[in-house]
Amino acid sequence: MRVGRLALKPAAPGADFAGVSVDSRLLDHWQREQVARRSARAALPARWRNDPRPEMHQVVDVYVELLAAERQRNVVPLALEDR
Repeated sequence: MRVGRLALKPAAPGADFAGVSVDSRLLDHWQREQVARRSARAALPARWRNDPRPEMHQVVDVYVELLAAERQRNVVPLALEDR
């Protein structure tokens, strides 16, 4: 199937919708982001993660996003490290 200039993958045989396909080009990026968020969440104190207050859930979510982004920014590619 073609949409504009992009060729879409054919739908999987078990797909719910015959004409729907999934673009998996961002899958690796999404998976890395999920790992970074899990790692950031695990770095929080347990009392933060287990706090029942809705406001604290928001604080934890914001902190996780910021920590994951900061850790990603501080990663030095190996090609630069070898110089």
